Amino acid sequence: MSDDDEHLQRLAELSAKRAGRAKVKRIDLWWASKRLAKNRPPLPWPTSCKGIPALTIKEPWASAILHMGKDVENRCWKMPKGSGLIFIHAGLSWDKNAKENQHAYVSKRIHDINAKTTKTSGYIIGIARVDRVVPAEVSLSPWRSPGQMSWELRDVIAFPKEDWVACKGKLKLWHPEDPEGKLQTSYVHAIAR
Repeated sequence: MSDDDEHLQRLAELSAKRAGRAKVKRIDLWWASKRLAKNRPPLPWPTSCKGIPALTIKEPWASAILHMGKDVENRCWKMPKGSGLIFIHAGLSWDKNAKENQHAYVSKRIHDINAKTTKTSGYIIGIARVDRVVPAEVSLSPWRSPGQMSWELRDVIAFPKEDWVACKGKLKLWHPEDPEGKLQTSYVHAIAR
């Protein structure tokens, strides 16, 4: 067992103890992995956004990634190799089953998500790094969806509203056009923070 694995186990045991549980549960391991991830140095950002694909995500999930700590995007397909960074594009449609599809703490915070998603639809509103893609059964995140592939995200950056880029979304990964350079400007502002 590596030092990181031992540290993860100790943090998970601490989480379980604080919650009054004798045994470590998956949520304790997820919490511990998030604590360890905070200590990892961020990976370098490329200077240009050219070649970074976008992923259209229905609301409220796009905003949940940027503002509510949603650390996975659930898909039925694997991400193509060589694509680590993705732009988060808020789709035009809203997931009508959002409250029913996720666990209790999402349902409780759906109002907060609604407030943050006002008129985000149809815009690139942020960027994230896909750390790894694993089956939901392997992912520790409470945001995972059984039977799906969990795209585990890190280094998530929300664009300020003035840097949102309007564009039409597409299925799967797609490459946004940027003839006026607004996306490049938004990207540079985001990574400079």
